[in-house]
Amino acid sequence: MTNYKAIIEIYSIDKGGRPCMPEGSGYSPLACSVGGEEYLPIVLHNVPSAATLDTAFEASIEFLYPERLDYLILSSGLEFDLVEGVKRIGKARVQV
Repeated sequence: MTNYKAIIEIYSIDKGGRPCMPEGSGYSPLACSVGGEEYLPIVLHNVPSAATLDTAFEASIEFLYPERLDYLILSSGLEFDLVEGVKRIGKARVQV
């Protein structure tokens, strides 16, 4: 599968996000394009150990169903919300 670099921010629980940061690789939220209604599962890889809530960091993302992506959107720096269930817990922007 193809991984993409992204700038990611995970919100703190005070902002409706998570109680703690995901660590390392394997965290799997859903991606929802800003203003969109389609939810795509992703996996975060290489989350820096020094990353903190409410602060942007760079990591890799893997789209689990890449055939459902419009690669023209990806090439222009796709922005999306990170979602757990019904909660928007962060945001990300693909780096091109």
